[in-house]
Amino acid sequence: MITPKQRQFLRGQAQKLSPMLQIGKNGITKTVLQQIQWQINAQELIKISILPNSSVQSEELIQQVQKFDTQIQYVQDIGRMVILYKQAPQPSHRHLSLKVKQISR
Repeated sequence: MITPKQRQFLRGQAQKLSPMLQIGKNGITKTVLQQIQWQINAQELIKISILPNSSVQSEELIQQVQKFDTQIQYVQDIGRMVILYKQAPQPSHRHLSLKVKQISR
């Protein structure tokens, strides 16, 4: 579980990111969930955009993603943009998580 200070740091880091994935009219499919998992395992922090033609709400996306991979953590959602975080399973991809761990609890 991330602390409020860690969440604040991650929100700041996410401002620099462009959305890596877009959820469209097909909604949340198994392929979309797998793509989210693949991206977050490589990047640790991702931003997802929910397109206006999608019937998916950000709360629904967060629930489905966390059900698919329980280690993925919610950082923030603003309108139709969702930010998620997960420590990379491979140590060589753990750049951001090292900084997150240094933030005092």
